[in-house]
Amino acid sequence: GTFIPILQKNFESGVDTVADSEDWDNDSYILAYITKIGDITVLPLFVYTDNGGVVAGGRESDAITVNLGLNGKFGNIGFESELGMADVDYDTAGATDSTTYGAYLNVWMTSGALKFGALGAYGSYDSNAGVGGTGVAHDFGDDFEAGGALIMGDDITFYGSPNDLSAGQLVALYADYALNDKLSIGGYLGYAKCGVDNNGIWDGADVWEISADVTYKITPSVEYKVAAGMAQLEWGNNTPDPDKAVELYHRLSFNF
Repeated sequence: GTFIPILQKNFESGVDTVADSEDWDNDSYILAYITKIGDITVLPLFVYTDNGGVVAGGRESDAITVNLGLNGKFGNIGFESELGMADVDYDTAGATDSTTYGAYLNVWMTSGALKFGALGAYGSYDSNAGVGGTGVAHDFGDDFEAGGALIMGDDITFYGSPNDLSAGQLVALYADYALNDKLSIGGYLGYAKCGVDNNGIWDGADVWEISADVTYKITPSVEYKVAAGMAQLEWGNNTPDPDKAVELYHRLSFNF
C-alpha cells in the first residue's frame, strides 16, 4: 500500500494581540493509507488538529478525526462507503467536549448503457456540546453535496453549515443512461432529514429534491451539460416554510 503523511497549516495567527506566537496557530497532522484487499480498496485516514485558540471562538482545543473508506466492485455491482468519527476536546472553559459520528454508503449496478444506484448517509448530533453548549453536528465535508444532488447540500444546507447537510440523514436514488457515445442523461431523487435536537427550526426539518441533467461530449475532452432541479425545504417548527428552490444551469467543461 501507500502511506501519505501531511502537515497542514490551517491557520497562522498573525493577530496583533498575540503577535506571531505558535501557541495560537492551527495545525493538522494527517496520516492516510491506501491499500487493496482482494477487490476492495481500503482507505483509512487519521487527522490530529492542534487548535491554538484563534479559531473556534478563541478556545483552545485538540481534535481527532478518524475515517475509514471501503470501495469495491463485483461484476456489474459497485459500492463506495465511509465511516467517520470526529472528537473535539477543549482546553479552556466555556465549551463542552463533543463526539460525532458519520456513515455513508453508495451502491450501484450497471447494465449495458444504464447505471442506477441508491445511497444513504447519516450524521449524528451531540447536543449541549461545543462552544456555549449550543450543540455540534457531524459535518460531511465540502465535496459531499448530498451524493450528487443539484440543490441539496449546496444551495440548501442543514444547521447553518455552509456546504453540506450537517447532521443530516439522507436517502437517494439516481440513474444515468448513455443514449450513444456522445449523449447521456441522468436523474436524482433524494430526501434528507435534519437530526438536530434543539427545539429550533432545524429540529425535524427535512428537504426533498428531484433533478435531471443532459450531457453531450463535443470531443473526448470537451463536454456541454444542462441541468435542472427542484427542492423543497420544510422547517421543523411553526416557522413558515420557504418557497420551492429551482435551479437551471448549463456548463461547458474542458478536461485536461
